[in-house]
Amino acid sequence: MPRYAPSIRHALLSAAVAIAIVAGGPLQTTARDNTDQKWKAYPNCCPTINRYIRAWFSGSFPSTAFKDRVTDGASRWNNVGRDFKFVTTGSSSNHQMVIDYKDLLWPNGDAWAIETNVKFLGGGEIQSASISFNSTPGGSSWYTGTGTPGATQGDVTSIATHEWGHAVALKHSQYSADEMWPYINPGQIKDLLTLHDKDGIKWLYPVAP
Repeated sequence: MPRYAPSIRHALLSAAVAIAIVAGGPLQTTARDNTDQKWKAYPNCCPTINRYIRAWFSGSFPSTAFKDRVTDGASRWNNVGRDFKFVTTGSSSNHQMVIDYKDLLWPNGDAWAIETNVKFLGGGEIQSASISFNSTPGGSSWYTGTGTPGATQGDVTSIATHEWGHAVALKHSQYSADEMWPYINPGQIKDLLTLHDKDGIKWLYPVAP
């Protein structure tokens, strides 16, 4: 079974210490982290949410449909109803996240190489994050539709959902049905967050005010 990404690199930066967490790292009973690392809240900043996480699509993507499917992945987490919301912005200066599509230069040509990087402030709060999709998937392709991917395709919505989960500090789950499970098969779709996925996000973030 292919890893979700034999190629996902999560660089967690806190002060001067950098820790690389690869897809094969420790699994959690649920997808939650063992710390309270999460996006900083700004009380009274907005009518109903204290954490608006603005994401900017940087550079060229192969299609509008690709970006739409990435956004669909964010919406799945938004719909849990916790005190954060991913929103996309057209501003290159007013954002906390960058989403891009580029050659990640993985030497073994991993099919769906993705890098998710999360930068933490000294107190453990998330300062910024980025998700990079590989523009040169070796021996495979990205599926940007809303149906069933082909036998050698990686479903953008399913994989993006997993990466958005990492962007809010969720780690991998030990249950294969979960979005945060670290493996996915070619042609496979995961169209629902499981109870474990939701438990992880509920543990980190309170109910929206």
